[in-house]
Amino acid sequence: MADNSETDILSEFRKLQVESSQIWMRFHEEPPIDSAKLTANKKLEEAEEIIRNLIETNDSQSEIIESLREVLNNLETEHEKQKKLNEKMKFEMRGISRKLRITEKQLEESRKKEAKKPFQIFIKMKKTITLDVENDYKISHVIKMIEEKTKMPSGHIYLCYQGKPLQNELLVSDYNIRKESTLFVYFRASGCRTDSADN
Repeated sequence: MADNSETDILSEFRKLQVESSQIWMRFHEEPPIDSAKLTANKKLEEAEEIIRNLIETNDSQSEIIESLREVLNNLETEHEKQKKLNEKMKFEMRGISRKLRITEKQLEESRKKEAKKPFQIFIKMKKTITLDVENDYKISHVIKMIEEKTKMPSGHIYLCYQGKPLQNELLVSDYNIRKESTLFVYFRASGCRTDSADN
């Protein structure tokens, strides 16, 4: 009986040793429940932080995209305004150019009419006579008109205006002779003065 009792005790002791060894191995292989929870909580917090950062980053990117979209819209609006302004300016410039061409044409026609319109000048000799001349008359033609009116030989006289002798081949307009201007008649032998050589 004693031997059986000792055997049972020894068997129980070995059984306890095995269980103790198994518990010890599990304890070192698997983290305690509290430690596992802490690790899980830490990972959860890290995941939440990452998610928050992603959300903030996404919000920032959304704000940037919205700002860029707004800038782009503003640029498109300004471009459209500038385009309309350019079209308006081109239209106005075409109108101004058209008016300028019309005005230039009218001025040219007016000059031509004015050039052909006779005006009166004074010819001073022994007495003062008047002649109706045009801007495109040559000085030689004016001298011929004097000859016809006074019977004075045209080959012996020349004209002066503002103290300067006039060249026969030039025009009345070349000397800027205007209405009621006074021209002086001189004989070839005399000098050119502002008063008549016969006075």
